[in-house]
Amino acid sequence: MNLHRLAVAEGLTLLILIGLCVPLKYLAHWPQGVRFVGPVHGLVFLVYSWALIESDLPLAQRWRCFFGAFIPGAFLSSRFRP
Repeated sequence: MNLHRLAVAEGLTLLILIGLCVPLKYLAHWPQGVRFVGPVHGLVFLVYSWALIESDLPLAQRWRCFFGAFIPGAFLSSRFRP
């Protein structure tokens, strides 16, 4: 799979998790969203991390992309794009 698409998928699952599912869990007492999206996000993050390790990007850019995965919405910035 394309590394850029993985970065977008990882970023979107993070935004959905913390922007939609976590508020629903605590404000509406509906934890099912976190129970579903949490593991999906975890799997996508692991796949993205492994793809970064296996990529042929320069090491500095790999680190920048990896740390960008922890910033919500960083996949939209060209600085953190693979």
